[in-house]
Amino acid sequence: MKRKSFYKIRFLTGAVILTFAVTGCGSSSNYASKSAESAGNYAMEEAADGALYEADYDMEVAEAMEESGSSNAETVTEEKASKKSNRKLITNMSMTTETKEFDKTIDFLKNRTDELGGYVESFSTSKSNYSDERTANMTLRIPEEKLSGFVNEVAKKSNIVSQDMNVTDVTLTYADLESHRNALRAEEEQLLTLMERADTIEDIMSIQDKLTDVRYQLESMESQLRTYDNQISYSTLRVTVREVIDYTPEPVKNPTFFERARDGFIENCYDVADFFKELALLIITHLITIIILAIIIIILIRKSEKKRKERLSKMTPAERTALPGMGAYTYGPKPGQADNNTTDKTDKTSENTDNNESDK
Repeated sequence: MKRKSFYKIRFLTGAVILTFAVTGCGSSSNYASKSAESAGNYAMEEAADGALYEADYDMEVAEAMEESGSSNAETVTEEKASKKSNRKLITNMSMTTETKEFDKTIDFLKNRTDELGGYVESFSTSKSNYSDERTANMTLRIPEEKLSGFVNEVAKKSNIVSQDMNVTDVTLTYADLESHRNALRAEEEQLLTLMERADTIEDIMSIQDKLTDVRYQLESMESQLRTYDNQISYSTLRVTVREVIDYTPEPVKNPTFFERARDGFIENCYDVADFFKELALLIITHLITIIILAIIIIILIRKSEKKRKERLSKMTPAERTALPGMGAYTYGPKPGQADNNTTDKTDKTSENTDNNESDK
């Protein structure tokens, strides 16, 4: 009798384990497809609900203003804000700002971040090679609800040149992770219950292996959810702080012809001045190299000229004349010139002799 009841208990335990194993495998294999299908359906429902909600909201506000005055309109606005707060939004913002008081601005950003309950995630500074102006790159984590006010304070303390914001909606992904986590928790509780009822070592080991796998997946889901919670609760603000002497002027919306000509001329003057500054700096920093190169070039030119003169001196007048471009630079009389001079001198001598004889 005891043996039959033992086999009966073992059979029931094995059947329950097999059921959970099949259920777990089925849920794992179908999780991706179910998640994708549920995400698609949820996205379509959310998009439709969002569009209908926006249209209904405007009508509700108008009706509320007409029927009950501004108090009811504020109530409707609060309801809309509460609906939006249920969404999981990750905010990332980047900003470039200029300051004339670099150290004070950096201290303000750090201290104000701590006061708001945030923290500095990263910080680095650098200095220009051509000037004393410094640049700082900071990554700040600011509580999401305090980001807008913090940006306004930064605008008062410095000159914001550019800023960019990106908001990512992770509501669907977050909901899928929560559903999967809850399913894993339920499976964990059931496995713990089975382990309490298990009698054999084989059953305990089988349940333990399954429990280990479930707990591993559960920890992974919870880690992803914690990461999302941090990104949702704390907005990421990347700030580039540049030290300047003068702030960048705000561009004119519709400048006239003369304003554009004036600004272009002034900008060109600055560019020319910067060019000569950089050129002078380049010459000064590479002065030794320039002097060495100049000496080498002069030596090569002189050697080349010396060799040229030596070659010409060894040539005959006919050979020098045959060289291209050397007719005007030949040394000594040209061919035939000596004979002509001799003939002229002989003629002049004979003429002088005849004149003398006639005089006598």
